[in-house]
Amino acid sequence: MNFVNINEKRKRNLKQVSYFKRTEAQDRDRILLKYFGEDGVNKIIGEVTAKIFELEKERLKILDVGAAQGFSRVKFLKS
Repeated sequence: MNFVNINEKRKRNLKQVSYFKRTEAQDRDRILLKYFGEDGVNKIIGEVTAKIFELEKERLKILDVGAAQGFSRVKFLKS
């Protein structure tokens, strides 16, 4: 794979992310909040955050496989 193909793939991926954020992310947020409720979402975020901090690592890569636009990430960064 040459450099041009890599850049084209990145551009396609960025377009997909942008499309998702514009069209689907807020709907998924509403679905999660309706299903779990705000307390349930906060509990999940708290559990995940606690497990991450238990690792006691200076650097950590986290794969974000969230179903929504990132309200959990914002709450995690605030904690």
